[in-house]
Amino acid sequence: MAKTMKRPIILAALICLAAKPTHAQPSEYGDMTDAQVKAIQMTSLAMLAGSHGNCPNFHVIATALSEEWYEAHVFVDRPKFKNALTFSTLGPLEQMRKDPVEFCRGAWELLGPNGLYRRQLLEAN
Repeated sequence: MAKTMKRPIILAALICLAAKPTHAQPSEYGDMTDAQVKAIQMTSLAMLAGSHGNCPNFHVIATALSEEWYEAHVFVDRPKFKNALTFSTLGPLEQMRKDPVEFCRGAWELLGPNGLYRRQLLEAN
């Protein structure tokens, strides 16, 4: 696949997470609301992209994560949150492994300043 084709595909996959609430499957997210699932999906993407040097040009904004969870009434100390966070990381992790440069570019376009998601979760180093 040509390099120019990869970028739109990865960005499109990341945008699908942010576009509208996911109707969560009970086995995946328990009794969480769509807003809670969306908050967990976006924050897990931000944490993956913005930590451990995965995308070295930016980092996650910890206060923005907390605000996202608070607004969605997500309780981070509960086991179902941790399970949902792990589950939500699987797809983005696979994309990152396939093409880390394009993954980082897509995450930045989605969650960086003036990003497509409603809240900025990533900032430049």
